Amino acid sequence: MAKALSYKKPTTVTVKAAGYVDIEKGVIETEEGNVSFKDLLKDFDGKYGEFQMKEKTDEDLELNVPSDEE
Repeated sequence: MAKALSYKKPTTVTVKAAGYVDIEKGVIETEEGNVSFKDLLKDFDGKYGEFQMKEKTDEDLELNVPSDEE
C-alpha cells in the first residue's frame, strides 16, 4: 500500500529578457529599450521563485575550407 499520495497541477510562469545587464542602473538593455529589474519582476513580488542567469558569448572561429587550387 502507498504511504503517500499527491495530486498536483504545477504552473510555471516565465519571464525572459535578453540584453546587457547594467547593475548600476538596475536595468537590462534590450533591443526594444531598457527594462528595469523592478518592472521585470513586479508580478512575482511576494511569491516564491527561482532566479537563473546565463551569459551568452559568441566566438568567431577560423574556417578551414579547402581551396579548389590544391
